[in-house]
Amino acid sequence: MEYFATAARRLAEEAGTGQPVAILGYSRGTEAALLAAEHFPGLIRGVVLYAPSERVNIGFPSGGLAWTLGGKPLPGGAIPAGHVAGPVLALAGMDDGIWPRVLGLLDSLSS
Repeated sequence: MEYFATAARRLAEEAGTGQPVAILGYSRGTEAALLAAEHFPGLIRGVVLYAPSERVNIGFPSGGLAWTLGGKPLPGGAIPAGHVAGPVLALAGMDDGIWPRVLGLLDSLSS
């Protein structure tokens, strides 16, 4: 996750604003985008998710956990979204055969 925090800082510096940035993720990248926004709300203030997953899924091809924070694996399961600062736009098909739990993500974001 620190990689994404570094990227967000660099983008804000390059823009010359020092303001938080928006992050975009597609399919598996939606996990990283939503987790980065959750863990770094001061750096990321808006999320666009295309074909999102609501869960932290196992890594491929290792089968282990895919994302780390502070050198420790983030737990699998539902992605918390309680600390996301700013709007979240989720774009998904209702009959997605790869990420069938999109509706759970949309429900958690709207509550």
